[in-house]
Amino acid sequence: MMKRKAFFFDRDGIVNRRILGGYVTTPEEFEFLPDFIPLFQLVQAQGYFTAVITNQQGIGKGLMTEEDLSEVHKCMQMNLLKLTKKSFDAIYYCGDLHQAMSYRRKPNPGMIFEAIAEHSLDPGTSFMLGDSISDVQAGKSARCTTILVGEFTKSEVPEADYIVATLAECITLLETYWQKQNMNYWLVKSEPTAYSWDQFVQDGSAYWSGVRNYQARNNMKLMKVGDLVYYYHSNVGLEIVGVAQVVKEYYQDPTTEDTNWVVVDLKPMFRLQKPVTLREIKANEDLKNINLLRQGRLSVVQIATDEFFKVLDMAESTDILQNLLK
Repeated sequence: MMKRKAFFFDRDGIVNRRILGGYVTTPEEFEFLPDFIPLFQLVQAQGYFTAVITNQQGIGKGLMTEEDLSEVHKCMQMNLLKLTKKSFDAIYYCGDLHQAMSYRRKPNPGMIFEAIAEHSLDPGTSFMLGDSISDVQAGKSARCTTILVGEFTKSEVPEADYIVATLAECITLLETYWQKQNMNYWLVKSEPTAYSWDQFVQDGSAYWSGVRNYQARNNMKLMKVGDLVYYYHSNVGLEIVGVAQVVKEYYQDPTTEDTNWVVVDLKPMFRLQKPVTLREIKANEDLKNINLLRQGRLSVVQIATDEFFKVLDMAESTDILQNLLK
């Protein structure tokens, strides 16, 4: 059975408003945070299994019963269904006191591991979202990607994968993250003496013609509108100089009547702040498997997501792309 990706939500402070110094013990006290609703809809649209992972030591303190908590969660699920036509796929809670050192209680990962086992979930493609350091610790122990919401710094919580100030910022983060994941990344080669990046920018767009290798052609057939493409100067320069975007998918190469060959239309997006040379790529351990090296004879190759953004970081150009994708 294929394992599913999951999105684990802490509850108080993420799903609903916290009661400072107290606990939500009745349905009347439960109030969704406004930005949670569009966040939940975004996660649902990406096909994630959704689960609440919450410490509720009010039970251990005798301030509420498990039946009280069940009523709160019934209300939460019913109202969420009304608002979004969806509800959480599962709810896990731990009512133990902090002093009990329960394996189920965050920062321990017990509840997350229960969910993984019971629903055949893949922690490697899953997220844990919370507003406490204990949420991050539980998520990392379960090998999930973690997002921490609040006024924290990376130096304070180095184990957090992402830190955002608000749920609204979390929505923006996830939209960008999934846009990156759903996009394909490529590299095309051109001799600058034949067709340079500067000429490409001057033209404003170009159909990528002249490919006469079947594997490179097959790569072009996989390109989709919106995919990002590195522009590499071959033979002279030997460096990645810019980022382009696919604006039209493959069609018959107009420079030949041979129907075996195709082109795609590209447009320039931006020049890299700092060109990344072939020498620098070869020297970087993170790029040892990049297809520019492994398939050096091809003029069109696919680039893995992490490789694309590693090169972008080396080029000191990450902020440029982020601003363009907003």
